[in-house]
Amino acid sequence: MAWQPTGDMEYGQMPGGGYYVGNMEFGQCPYVGFYSPPYYEIKGIEMLKTNIPRYKYWISDYPNLDPRAEGQVIPEVYGDIHNITPICVDTIAGKWKIARREIKAIDAVRDGETTLVAGTDYTTDLVHAEFTILQTPYLSPSTTYYFSIEGDWTINGTDFIRVCRNTGYANGQSYNIDDANVWTPSASDILFVIFGKENLEDAESVMLDWGLEGEDWHYGSGWGGWDNGLPLRDNAAHTRLGQSFTNGVTGFYVTKIQIYWLGYGTVTGNIKIKIFSTIAPSETQVGCSSYALDVNGSNQALNFPQRGTPSELLADVQGYMLGQLPTLYPGSTVLMDNVSDIIQDIYVNVLGGAISDLNATDFSALKTARTEALVVYLNEEVEFGNLLQKFEAGQLFKFLPNLSNQFTVKYYASGEPAGTPHLRDEDFVKGTFKMTRNWQAIFQRVQVKYYQNPSSQEWQIVEEISNIAQYVYRNQKTLQIETFLKDKTAATQLAKDYLGTDATSSRKVNLQQPQIILEFENLECLNWDKIPAEKNKITRTRAMSASGNLNGILFRLFEIEKIISSGNCRIKAILDSLTY
Repeated sequence: MAWQPTGDMEYGQMPGGGYYVGNMEFGQCPYVGFYSPPYYEIKGIEMLKTNIPRYKYWISDYPNLDPRAEGQVIPEVYGDIHNITPICVDTIAGKWKIARREIKAIDAVRDGETTLVAGTDYTTDLVHAEFTILQTPYLSPSTTYYFSIEGDWTINGTDFIRVCRNTGYANGQSYNIDDANVWTPSASDILFVIFGKENLEDAESVMLDWGLEGEDWHYGSGWGGWDNGLPLRDNAAHTRLGQSFTNGVTGFYVTKIQIYWLGYGTVTGNIKIKIFSTIAPSETQVGCSSYALDVNGSNQALNFPQRGTPSELLADVQGYMLGQLPTLYPGSTVLMDNVSDIIQDIYVNVLGGAISDLNATDFSALKTARTEALVVYLNEEVEFGNLLQKFEAGQLFKFLPNLSNQFTVKYYASGEPAGTPHLRDEDFVKGTFKMTRNWQAIFQRVQVKYYQNPSSQEWQIVEEISNIAQYVYRNQKTLQIETFLKDKTAATQLAKDYLGTDATSSRKVNLQQPQIILEFENLECLNWDKIPAEKNKITRTRAMSASGNLNGILFRLFEIEKIISSGNCRIKAILDSLTY
């Protein structure tokens, strides 16, 4: 593989639109990361046979990966999806991944029955579709750390607190932190005591006493040489207070930090403490924040959650955004949940195809015609063609290649498209015209499965019933359809469309009545450029109809065989409307 990267490329992307993932089994890429399977450029109909998602978790890419995830696909996520099970890509840092690319939002993270609090229990990295669980802070031996005291009340210059400091102790450094997160050194140190335990199962004890003489925790006058000179939130220069300290020779988990403060005015609000390993050039938090504590008191300890390794994590997320199709939606942060956009994104950003391969006019029309919100969670390998069948069944359209080496879409719509070809008796090869009824297409009920729960694999189901099938045709068959639809309203309408029970719908399929099917061979060059799902008007004398004739009746083509030797086409078509 003799290619070289030029300029900046996305991780995993190769020239020509291909991708690489995985290990070095097939050779090493001359760029960051590894690839598996070997890179080759996929074109045209070959796309339909390609498995997606194409990226997988490998320890070569994530050294601290949960070993159970080795070789699993990295999901592709579209729409507003609940109960996704994330993968731990860094068991040391507690980092979990949801999808391959940037997502719009992580709305909730739950560990069993507990809903975690964003910013307090976990931090998010939407660009990489990841979040990091903030566990109980662990302080390593002989290491310098920092903590900040933060309040949430409004700054007005009157109502604030002063945190007490020790003017005679100088083994660390206190800081004023302004509203731009700038740490400015202040005199002396904050008075504090840190409690902890060497193991989460141990009993709590004093681990670090930042008093005068290293004694156990003191109260009030037990301390000497201290004052209340560190104001918190009396102005924008004091939005937080900081303190550096160096741990002793014993590493431990923090259970609480005790400080002493005095209130001025009427302070209504809470404080909490965060611990950092670095403060410049940016803050690096260690573990979770403390619980919030009401400031209407003093000399109190702020407790830290005692959290072990999460075991039953589930996440609610909003997936990819329209901006990931920059040619169509530059910079857009709108959620991508329309079938037209999702298929284009898969073709371009998952399969590595070119947006120019997709007929822009047809896809734009499909987006206007099919506006139902979808939820698509691709976490198992499936052929692109098989995935399309589920899209097509749930949205009633066809994704097809045309003669210009483009992919186009055709969908069921009411009325007669401009320029619809009109075939008459003289256009058919003599003796090939047949007209039959398909009784197998009659169903009494249609069940539509929608909004599958990713964690339990359970579906929501709606159904529509037509008694015509039972009482007229003695048929009680049920048709069940899996879809990516999100909402019950859209799923119910789809069930009506399949049975034809909604007379106002523009896309009814009329499965409650026998399908009228034509089979014929047209004369040379007629319909040579046609593809399935397009419409034709048919006029035919001595046809199977109430009058014995067809007169400009719309049929939808569903099977076309092009005979190169003669230039003819063998065609099957289904009646588009049963009103004649």
